[in-house]
Amino acid sequence: QQVIPTTRIHGIITNGGVAPNIIPDYTKAVYYVRSQKQSEVKSLMPKINNCFEAGALATGCKLKITQDSFYYDVKINNFLVSYEVPSIHPLYNIGVEANIHTEGFREAAKTTLAHEKTLTSIGVLSLTAFEVLLNLDFLNLIKKEFKNY
Repeated sequence: QQVIPTTRIHGIITNGGVAPNIIPDYTKAVYYVRSQKQSEVKSLMPKINNCFEAGALATGCKLKITQDSFYYDVKINNFLVSYEVPSIHPLYNIGVEANIHTEGFREAAKTTLAHEKTLTSIGVLSLTAFEVLLNLDFLNLIKKEFKNY
């Protein structure tokens, strides 16, 4: 209710004790916070941390928050994308209806069709790399758009 519809907060308890009726002396959870823009994630983090701190305060627990990494959103332009240097974040269809990050997708990724589509995509990516390396005009367009983005 407190986040925009494109924000995702994923979490798992990796250590939650040994029995439901025993309060553990140590627990651990891992959370990912994602949104379409890094600024949205950065502005949301204090709220999320406050939720964890409130839970610790209410239960008399000590809390340690560790941020291992921060991922930026993908800046899309006509040629290549990124924040630091032009790069690419391609997506391709492996020929299934299953949503990504699901068991169904994992199983579909093992199929011959998925492997064939992956090989085709590798070919396209290789041709893109050749174009960047061999076509100076294309490389200059990438650099110009990246500077102006």
